[in-house]
Amino acid sequence: MNDLKIAIIGGLVGSVFTFAVTRFSDFLNRIRERNARHYTALVRLEHALTEYGGVIDDNRQSIETILIAFSNKGALPLNRLATVSTDKSIQYDLHNLELINDVFSFENDLRRMNDDSTNINFHLNSFQNAVLNKTVSIEEYEALVSNLKEGIGMLRAFLIEFLDNIVELTAKARIRMAHDATWTTKLLRWSVDLNKKIITEGQLRKIKIKVLGEIEENRKKSLERKRKIHETFADND
Repeated sequence: MNDLKIAIIGGLVGSVFTFAVTRFSDFLNRIRERNARHYTALVRLEHALTEYGGVIDDNRQSIETILIAFSNKGALPLNRLATVSTDKSIQYDLHNLELINDVFSFENDLRRMNDDSTNINFHLNSFQNAVLNKTVSIEEYEALVSNLKEGIGMLRAFLIEFLDNIVELTAKARIRMAHDATWTTKLLRWSVDLNKKIITEGQLRKIKIKVLGEIEENRKKSLERKRKIHETFADND
């Protein structure tokens, strides 16, 4: 009888232990998967920010070209401003509260840039069609342009600040990626505190300088490509 009780109790204890171990293992796996999604989101965020930074820099150059064209009476600027699409899934996969708040604010700014760019493009196209179809005089066109210049100027000032925000957010993402990619972090992936503040002002300043250098290098390459394209067209003419 005692042997039967021991066997029953042993079986129950074994079942409970197996259940506990399985549940605990599932719990750790879910945390590891969550942290892995967080790290992947950081990588995707950095790539997206690089793309956005390029578009914003191109828009800044386009704005300068548009304003230069406006300085010549009756001139019709050919440049238009670009818009970008956002990836909401990046924000949903991040698990660091500071970065989530930064990305949320960034996406609001991105929507503002898209809205302003779309609005400016609409007016540029409308004005151009009106002039080409001769439904407005040059004087009327100049009056319309005068009102649009203010909005373009405001967007130019906004983009300067926005690009700085992108540089800072890129720096934060890189610092977090470097931390989460260490072998100790990978080994203890399940126990990493994703909300722990690891970014110092010194780190941020150092990485921002590097990111700004990369943006400047990309700008030079972009200008060089455009110069070669213009030279090719000129030679063909």
